[in-house]
Amino acid sequence: MATRRPTMLLILPRAEVNGLHRVIGHRFVPLALMAVGVLAEREGWDVIIVDESLEDLPPIRPDLVGISVWTMFAPRAYRIA
Repeated sequence: MATRRPTMLLILPRAEVNGLHRVIGHRFVPLALMAVGVLAEREGWDVIIVDESLEDLPPIRPDLVGISVWTMFAPRAYRIA
């Protein structure tokens, strides 16, 4: 009998304000989330990475959630948490 793999949801929140985000947007790949995701997969986790500027959060209940926060995304990150 196979055991269920735990699920990890890693989130890069969208910015809720104008300013710097309007200038640079999400031109940077979320490398920290990708690194954590690869390491977690090696340890047996199913990993979902969501960049909120590109897609909505999925309607799931993961076993663990990680949120990468840049200062300009902090208000949204607090709401997600």
